[in-house]
Amino acid sequence: MPEDSSVNMTIKERVEIDTKDFPPVHAPNYTGNKKLVICGLAATTRDAAPFDDPTYDIWSMHMGPFLLRRVDVAFEFHNPVDFKKPQYADAAYYEKLTKMQIPIFMRKHYDDIPTSIPYPTETIVQEFGRFFTNSVSYMLALAFRNGYEEVLLYGVEMEHGTEYVDQARSVIYFIGLLMGKGVKVGVPPICQLFKNKYLYGLETDQQDEDIQKIEARRAELQGQLQQVSGQVTAMTQQMHMLQGAIAESETINRRILQGDPH
Repeated sequence: MPEDSSVNMTIKERVEIDTKDFPPVHAPNYTGNKKLVICGLAATTRDAAPFDDPTYDIWSMHMGPFLLRRVDVAFEFHNPVDFKKPQYADAAYYEKLTKMQIPIFMRKHYDDIPTSIPYPTETIVQEFGRFFTNSVSYMLALAFRNGYEEVLLYGVEMEHGTEYVDQARSVIYFIGLLMGKGVKVGVPPICQLFKNKYLYGLETDQQDEDIQKIEARRAELQGQLQQVSGQVTAMTQQMHMLQGAIAESETINRRILQGDPH
């Protein structure tokens, strides 16, 4: 049996061969930068992005172009029909899109959004599969395709709520693909995306100790809550007694004023 030469390939070499038939899809204003910032909307780190460094392209999504100091390319994958609904995040969002001055990757080009350009969904899905659960994953895939050598993520936390926890898996998957290709990927020090407090299986004693401390603290707080609740109940009863006494005195006073001593 002939030897499979792919066995000895590095991940980077495999990626370069597997993706050679997929050309980059750059926005019209691309200047040739090899460094990229993907800036989400999490307030914890979004404002720390290197907006003043022209060697970085800045990508953002949704309301990012209207909240951040600089955005070079925007992304919006939702159905534009939804943008016109008054319950949307910003009632004027659709109108803002029609006046956008920067390229915005969307499902397709829309005549009433002149700077909209079609995201290469078909080729991206053909190359990477269907594991896209959020805008950041689409952006990471395009960054991979476009050959960026460094990708920084700001304003991307995905730590609160089931929705974001589920979405984080896709983001981490595409970050892994980028790192496997040799791309430098970074996040701010306080970002929780790559953090895990305990080493699985190796730090269970410390984990158990911390859990016991948390449980003890919760029991303490529960006891305090029950104590306060009892005080509130007693005070509520006292308040009702005082309200009854006040009402009774008002009735007696009214009878006296009417000349009825009873």
